[in-house]
Amino acid sequence: MKRHFVMEIRALMKARGLGVNALQKRLGTGPSQVQRRLNRQDTGISLKSIVKVLAVLGPAGQIAVEVKQSKKEVA
Repeated sequence: MKRHFVMEIRALMKARGLGVNALQKRLGTGPSQVQRRLNRQDTGISLKSIVKVLAVLGPAGQIAVEVKQSKKEVA
């Protein structure tokens, strides 16, 4: 889920011509915090951080919970 979020954020940044430095200034945080949020491997991102990034970039965001079928149910 975080990988998808990061890919979407990076696409929005690219579409708006924003780099990490510009995003960090808009978020009021340091570059290392932005890099951590944009790191696909670091899953420790809070909903508050997600909302803040989306508010800065401007899109409407949606968080959904989906039930996955287990392999036993599919077989």
